Amino acid sequence: MELYKMNIEIFKSLYAELPKDIFCKSLNCEIKITRAGFKHVFKERIRKGEDIKTRGLAIKYIPDLLARLNIYQQHTKKINSNGDISYWNLQGVVNNVCLHLTIRKIGNQNLHLYSWHWKGQSPRILK
Repeated sequence: MELYKMNIEIFKSLYAELPKDIFCKSLNCEIKITRAGFKHVFKERIRKGEDIKTRGLAIKYIPDLLARLNIYQQHTKKINSNGDISYWNLQGVVNNVCLHLTIRKIGNQNLHLYSWHWKGQSPRILK
């Protein structure tokens, strides 16, 4: 448990170093980097050690993926008492790392990073 807490603190500092606004090419707008994303990934759910580790290691690739992708994969909308909630799913490869990002918008609020998953490493092309 102590190692888990240590890793979370390291990942928290990496997340805090991300720019607070990152332009997302595929959505043509700024994406806010807020506590909501960190809280969702590391605090709201109990995740296994390997999942925590890979999500933490993926943090440094988030800005590049948002900046490079030209198109998002999926857009879904849910309706609840707080207003419409929209989710955009983006997936791509940065430095041979495959990542999946989820962007969320609640009502009229700004779009923000909500979740991310390490999907593995892309195979290298041999020359």
